[in-house]
Amino acid sequence: MQLNEKQNEAVKYLNSPLIISASAGSGKTRTLTEKFSYLCQQNYDSTRILAVTFTNKAANELKDRVCKTIQCSYQDLPWVRTIHSMSILMLRPYLNMIDFKDNYTVYTGYEQKKILNKIIKDYHIDRSMNWEINKAISFAKNNFDPIKTLENYKIMGIDCLVDIFSSYMYYLKDNNAFDYDDLLWYNWYLLQNNTQYKEHYQNLFSYILVDEFQDVNLIQNEIFKILTNNQPKISVVGDVNQSIYSFRLANPDHFINFTKDKNVKVIKLARNYRSSNNIVQTSNKLITNNPDQIGEKAYSKIHSSIVPIISQYTNETEEANKIADMCINYTKIDPTIQYKDIAIIYRVKYMSRSIEQALVNKKIPYQIIGNIRFFERREIKDLMSYLYFINNYNDEISFRRICEAPRKGIGEKTVDKIMKLPGNDIIDKCLYATRMGTFTNKINNSIGQLLNLTTFKQMTPDKILIDVIEKFNFKNYFEFISGSQDEYNDRLDNVKELINQASQTKSLFDFIDEISLMNNSNEETINQIDVMTMHASKGLEYKVVFIIGCEYGILPHYLSFKDDEKNKNKKGLQEERRLFYVGITRSEKYLNISYCKNRGGKPKFPSPFIDEIKNSCYDAQKLNRDKRRRELGGDIKITQSTVKHNKGTRKDRIKELLNVK
Repeated sequence: MQLNEKQNEAVKYLNSPLIISASAGSGKTRTLTEKFSYLCQQNYDSTRILAVTFTNKAANELKDRVCKTIQCSYQDLPWVRTIHSMSILMLRPYLNMIDFKDNYTVYTGYEQKKILNKIIKDYHIDRSMNWEINKAISFAKNNFDPIKTLENYKIMGIDCLVDIFSSYMYYLKDNNAFDYDDLLWYNWYLLQNNTQYKEHYQNLFSYILVDEFQDVNLIQNEIFKILTNNQPKISVVGDVNQSIYSFRLANPDHFINFTKDKNVKVIKLARNYRSSNNIVQTSNKLITNNPDQIGEKAYSKIHSSIVPIISQYTNETEEANKIADMCINYTKIDPTIQYKDIAIIYRVKYMSRSIEQALVNKKIPYQIIGNIRFFERREIKDLMSYLYFINNYNDEISFRRICEAPRKGIGEKTVDKIMKLPGNDIIDKCLYATRMGTFTNKINNSIGQLLNLTTFKQMTPDKILIDVIEKFNFKNYFEFISGSQDEYNDRLDNVKELINQASQTKSLFDFIDEISLMNNSNEETINQIDVMTMHASKGLEYKVVFIIGCEYGILPHYLSFKDDEKNKNKKGLQEERRLFYVGITRSEKYLNISYCKNRGGKPKFPSPFIDEIKNSCYDAQKLNRDKRRRELGGDIKITQSTVKHNKGTRKDRIKELLNVK
């Protein structure tokens, strides 16, 4: 497929900073790929082009496409990365400037929670406040002055946020560890305050491409500003209508303000290559109710007589059962549709329960997208803690975990005592304990086992994993923590996959660095329905989409009302509308939207968003009434205002809409 006129213009434009406003399904990834390839054709060095995406999956997809286009390898594209991966790679040669050593660890949410639990216990704060405090610290690190930010941050009943933050930062530094927010903050800090660092990277990057720019936050936006250095060497791609991550501090205002810069060229990609004209029309009806519409109104040349349907159900059980039946019928009516072409999307996670139950009852295969990520699974985190500790003997969080998994008779109090012993790192402290006879013989023997881990340091990561599994009897441990044979087998399969991935990297350090920044595993695609939240659906596409639970208080979510109490521009409501827009635009051909009169035993009302799109959709209740009239011999009047682009006989049309055999 050739580039269209607007895509071609975006690819070849290099005269000033460029913003590509790309509506859903408009081919932005292809445009970004072609721009990278075009830069190489214009003698830009591929090793000096920075291309930033927001997920590892997107980064790998971009690498794959560019490699095929310009006939190169991954090694020729070292700066095609996520924003966090980019930051750690930039920091590596300059770690001494921020007082870190080369064998650092990047802590995930699990390790952060463990650290904060330990700290807030010392401040006599209930551990239930962990999430709120963690949120405050993350918010602070995504601002230029964390201390000042926390001084003005209010959590009821807690007036020592700055002290907790200081303890948390000291803990990280003592463990030679970063959290994810650190990677961005330290990168910005050096760019802002260190001339050598700033000039090195301003000169290194000959061109900068940024995907999903509507999702950048304050720190990220400033990083790109400094790297660009007022030069016409940046193109950003995004869609303000798909900014749905305010809870991660993403702010679409950075995207909007970029377009207002007089020196910036704006190119709008409006043609939707994914969805039919009726689905695009429905998404337009919805999103035009939000202000700050940058792009042109989206359009599609995929003409279809199939119009989105809005259905009302009595309760969530009826809704789920009807949808399960419709999933079966879609695969019978349309030979191009398999279960893997169907998605069921909802606003909040608890809504999956009734759907899952109905799919199970009808023996329909499905998977929950974004449920438990590969590297968040217990058995994977247990084994990775051994690798982290072997790499970094100052990593207390990993040390505590390996003492517990499997249990070795070294409890929390024993670890606390070890940490107070003299020594440059935890290995030194353990050696001191065994020499001085600090603990019982049983504990000393267990500590001796852990000291043997130092002999693994030079092994390849897959060999380390195999030896750890054998020496610490992990198979018995997995059997102990598994509730069934199937669960045990799943754990073993996951471990095999981990070893397989580790075998592709010869260096322990490089493997850990790669894993620390991974979002998910690449799991085999099988024929099953995808069930997910609206947030998880972003970037995906399906022939058939069901959006359930479109009820007031769910979509828009009731928490968005609280946000709007503080914000006269009703930004909470705007983001909820963008979420709905994302859900709608996942669909290629069939779109089904539903709401219930009762959910969880409580009365519900249709979402106000339903009113915004109902003129471009069919009312399933009316269609059902018409069907009953036809069965009784009555005529059915379907007018042009009700049915647009109607093709085929009246009977075929109703058959299509009701999804019956």
